[in-house]
Amino acid sequence: MSVKAVWEKVKNHYLKAYYIKKRLPAVYEKYCHLPVEEKVIILQQRSGLNSSCKYMYEKLVEDGRYQVVFHELGLHKKNVTMEQYFKNAEAFVKDFATCRAVITHEQCELIGYITIRPETGFIHLWHGLPIKKVRLSLADSKGYKSMKNFREYPESNCTLVTLCADLWRPVYEELMGLEKDTPLLQTLGSPRTDVFFQQEYIDNCYETLRRKIPGGKERRLFCMRRLIGVLNRTG
Repeated sequence: MSVKAVWEKVKNHYLKAYYIKKRLPAVYEKYCHLPVEEKVIILQQRSGLNSSCKYMYEKLVEDGRYQVVFHELGLHKKNVTMEQYFKNAEAFVKDFATCRAVITHEQCELIGYITIRPETGFIHLWHGLPIKKVRLSLADSKGYKSMKNFREYPESNCTLVTLCADLWRPVYEELMGLEKDTPLLQTLGSPRTDVFFQQEYIDNCYETLRRKIPGGKERRLFCMRRLIGVLNRTG
């Protein structure tokens, strides 16, 4: 590893500790005493709107009762440095302090040291079917985060996690480090797959496929990523 790479790693380590443990909680505390606004935040830690968040964004805009704000933080985006990522996170937390709810689709260590005010909900539209091992299920595995790191930077500070079925409750409890039968997990359907039942979405997918593969024959293809060796997790 080059000297530059080592320096970047060390710098990012201290940036992460400073922002998550000190700066972001301080920003939240500064603004959380202000009145709650009728505002919902769609949070994307990486970039772009995934299918479930896009669906919720459009539904909320259509409903019209809330101001809908999209925060894109740019994690792992080539032109976004870690300094800029945490600056983006700071802007999000400032909005978070006075919003009615946050909707995201993956766990968020940024708010691990923040005490969420009771008027605000932090909602995870997690994976529809977690058929691959993720998060705490992989702690201490080769090339993955350690259990010590997960404990230092908690990721399950939220008020609601949606499940597609009660069958998956033990899997979520494991991957998020939650207590058995916690009310945090609620079976509300499978939000990540709602779009597959929308005719407009289906038509757009076919149109894109035909444009990219003109003259191709239509076939039904079912893809299950990293399935082998994982199904035994559910017994």
